[in-house]
Amino acid sequence: MINMRTGLCISFRFHRPVRFAKESLMAHVIVDTCKKDNLCVDSCPSEAIRPLKDEAGWEAATQLYINPEECMDCGGCVAECPTNSIFPAEELPADKQDAAEKNAAYFNK
Repeated sequence: MINMRTGLCISFRFHRPVRFAKESLMAHVIVDTCKKDNLCVDSCPSEAIRPLKDEAGWEAATQLYINPEECMDCGGCVAECPTNSIFPAEELPADKQDAAEKNAAYFNK
């Protein structure tokens, strides 16, 4: 897949999704170091990352979140994140394990 913003080829690396609350499968997780720069949003072909700048809740949100139901596990967002805040769910650092539940809870409001 070609990133239309940079013109670079993105290689896809598929991960085994991790099961969390309510039987949802999560492939990638955004952690609390996210700066909401939206580069990941622009690279997501399934539009799974929220909130968008024009959506209600943008100002109140402290970070972006990946919808586990919409993420197609392409990994494009991981490559674009300048703060290294996106991880495959099974590779979350030990001190960031709560981020997966936080991501899932955002979409289960």
